[in-house]
Amino acid sequence: MASSSLDGHASLAFDAVRLYVNAVKQLREEAPGMPLTSAAVWHAISDVHGDKALDGESGMIDFGGDVDRQVPLDKLISVQHVDGLGQPSQVGFCGRVGAREQALWCPALEVGRG
Repeated sequence: MASSSLDGHASLAFDAVRLYVNAVKQLREEAPGMPLTSAAVWHAISDVHGDKALDGESGMIDFGGDVDRQVPLDKLISVQHVDGLGQPSQVGFCGRVGAREQALWCPALEVGRG
């Protein structure tokens, strides 16, 4: 069985917690009297886009500004090659990772939204 630190679980968990903490912090700064309900945090998460997008461990996190959007725009998909020793290396990726360019065989990004 592969280690969860190598298969992406750790980076996804880190990004999920960071996204949640970011949403709570934003609520506390912009609406300090608002109760921290799941609906309030869910709505704050939809505000993570454009200049407020997060450069996460698993790629950029940007919800495009749509309140009902449940999936980030252009989320990273990485194509890996595992050598004979079981060590992975990235062959290419689609999505956004900082300012890096995705592989040419990927569909166009939705970067201009939001």
